[in-house]
Amino acid sequence: MPEPDAPPIPADADETAATDHAASIPLCVDLDGSLVATDTLWESCLQLVQRNPLALLSALKTLSDGRAAFKQRVSDVSPVDPTVLPYRPEVLTIIEAAREEGRPVWLATGADVANARAVADHLGLFDGVSATNDGSTDTPVNNVGPAKLDALRAHLGDVPFDYVGDSTQDLALWKAARTAYTVGAASHHTRDLRDEGVNVHALVPDRTSRWGSLFKAIRPHQWAKNLLLLLPMMTGMAVGDLSRWALVIPAIAAFCLAGSAVYLTNDLIDLPADRQHPRKSKRPLAAGKLPIPWALLAIPVCLLGAFVVAGLLSWKLGSSSFVAVVAVYLVTAMSYALHIKGIAMLDVICLALLYVLRIIAGGIAVGLFPTAWLLAFGSFLFLSLAFAKRYSELAMILDRGDTQAAGRNYRTDDIPLVMMMGVIAGYLSVLVLAFYINRDLAGDSLHEDLYAHPERLWLVTPIMLYWISRLWFRAHRRTLRGDPLLFAMSDPVTYGLVGLTAAIAAWAH
Repeated sequence: MPEPDAPPIPADADETAATDHAASIPLCVDLDGSLVATDTLWESCLQLVQRNPLALLSALKTLSDGRAAFKQRVSDVSPVDPTVLPYRPEVLTIIEAAREEGRPVWLATGADVANARAVADHLGLFDGVSATNDGSTDTPVNNVGPAKLDALRAHLGDVPFDYVGDSTQDLALWKAARTAYTVGAASHHTRDLRDEGVNVHALVPDRTSRWGSLFKAIRPHQWAKNLLLLLPMMTGMAVGDLSRWALVIPAIAAFCLAGSAVYLTNDLIDLPADRQHPRKSKRPLAAGKLPIPWALLAIPVCLLGAFVVAGLLSWKLGSSSFVAVVAVYLVTAMSYALHIKGIAMLDVICLALLYVLRIIAGGIAVGLFPTAWLLAFGSFLFLSLAFAKRYSELAMILDRGDTQAAGRNYRTDDIPLVMMMGVIAGYLSVLVLAFYINRDLAGDSLHEDLYAHPERLWLVTPIMLYWISRLWFRAHRRTLRGDPLLFAMSDPVTYGLVGLTAAIAAWAH
């Protein structure tokens, strides 16, 4: 009998086989800079410095045994918290798509295996981990570049794979991959890979200029606060003295540089808390747009610049007083960033002091030291603004359904108390102003050469009462966001009231 014909081969058999083959191709994903917009080793080192700086010095000794030993030591004493890392949504999307296709997904990283596995366990998206110190070799090897490729081959065999990476250390893997996915890699890398025939897809475009991110991180918008150094010159009716402007401008520059160093330090310390905040999570360091080493280098540069400018100004003034007040400002601000901001009540007092120090510095720079009246007025006013800042933060937390301010020793049930103390402090500043105007009640006298008609200054008190009340109404109605002083400097109504106050002062002069 003739043999039966073989069953016909489906027309789409080749397509099915190709689909099955594609479904078996692993997707390998780098961690630092790719899956997360930061470097986990720097994150661990930063946490270690905050907890125990001496432990970091001890860990640095292991560098003599190689980077792999150093990474292991740091991750042992300061493991990274995977819940607060800035994950890239574009990379998570491609990982989830690969899993839906049934493809194996590997985390291939130069980070220590403890940190890598912590991330993998947190996400629950990986079938395997290839990392530094993962036990795949007898001698620990830093799992980057060609060493990472060798480790992947040892884990996966000689099979094609797709790879997601972000830097020059990933060139060997991109060239060996079936498909290379770049995450914020330099455009010339993508172009060179394509010229070599590599199938390249850019998940995240070429990263924006880190210089731009650094400029944003030093918060130039906050420099407006340093205009407070002009206050002694304004109250002393010396605005028209050009020689004093030549002194106060470098004084402002010194405080801008000092403040930027403090802001960078504060952002490094607050990284975990900032990443959980709806607004602060967009800051360059929290979002991973500015690498931690850049900030660590920028801090001493800003500090050096501040003291150079302050030193030159002090030399011109013939006194070290200005350098001293800059030093006091920095010590106070750094103490606030490192510890005081976590102590309820002491934090707002410290914030008010930082504003008052600016007034004192401005007076020293132009030779018009502020009176006790001006310092008392400023102390109560800035204390009210500090309370308003805390009130707005607590209101935002309450609206999110939380009860505790991250990194702050305040709870949402403190809101009524914070508002009460803030309003009282604001009204006390107006009371100080009233005492200053009423020289008979205060037992003091105004400088007759400043105001020929000091009684006309009474018109300033209702303006101040209105402004402070309006500020707190906005805070209560959730329309005051961020720093109240910065709000005031961008508020048209405030500018109108300042102009009216200046007109009254000129009328009284």
